[in-house]
Amino acid sequence: MRVIIAVGAIAAIVLASALFSTGGASAHGVSPAGLVEAGWNCFDVPGLGVHCQPPGDSASSRTLTFLYFDTSDPSSTDAPFLGTELLVRSDAYKGQPCPQEGLDDYTDLSGGGLPYFACHHR
Repeated sequence: MRVIIAVGAIAAIVLASALFSTGGASAHGVSPAGLVEAGWNCFDVPGLGVHCQPPGDSASSRTLTFLYFDTSDPSSTDAPFLGTELLVRSDAYKGQPCPQEGLDDYTDLSGGGLPYFACHHR
């Protein structure tokens, strides 16, 4: 189980590194609008910014990785990149900590109807 979560976290870091290898997000780098154009699903999470899900990710996956931006506008071309978010399906979550957010546990999303626990990484 921990291997799956570690692989998901490593994949997120590799993905973010590849996307931002030119020195970070800028008007000429990755943006929600550019990701939407490339087939990603980007949507606003009120209070947390726009989250973008890569094409092909399924809502039934054990883990999901999103990129998130400091904007509420999924069509933004220059929103600052904030980091990644790792979601672990409820049946796969075993109480592991989310040190990136300074929390003892991942955030339980089941109250919002999602069978996942979430952790943002900056």
